[in-house]
Amino acid sequence: MLAEYVHRSTSVTIEGMWPDIATAPGNDNVRLRAARVLRASGARNEPIDVATDFNIEIEYWNLTPSDRVTISVNVHRDDGLLVFSTGTLEPLPRGNALYRETGRVPGNLMNEGFYTIELAVVYGQRSVYRHENLLGFHIADRADLRPGGSINGPGRSGRFFNGRRNSSPAP
Repeated sequence: MLAEYVHRSTSVTIEGMWPDIATAPGNDNVRLRAARVLRASGARNEPIDVATDFNIEIEYWNLTPSDRVTISVNVHRDDGLLVFSTGTLEPLPRGNALYRETGRVPGNLMNEGFYTIELAVVYGQRSVYRHENLLGFHIADRADLRPGGSINGPGRSGRFFNGRRNSSPAP
């Protein structure tokens, strides 16, 4: 039921652009200029599948200078499950200017499905802007990468085990 609500309430927007700072989403501290999910190769309008490396890019006008700005991105599955949270490794000083933050998501990390992105901008320890359901995107399955059938759950990293025969035979 939650998954159905998320699909209905989130337009499947893999990219949003707001060139006018006066009408861009945000507040007195931060205004968004663009947000997008795209293949790491830079190709736009091409599907992302489970093996595709992709980038999450956020462009924003920082309107209030701060010595410690952190960008946080949460990726949620369509049922609301938090798949992972990431962001800038260290708080960075940001003046009154336009910035672009880019994070790479490796292929074979996430499973097939619909996902949404939530953005938070933090000054020091204080959250100054939050945008839920900023983007929505779909990751397509690839049958050639699931030899044993479907893979359950949000993650896909099933390459941790290597089978080998021990030297002694079974009793």
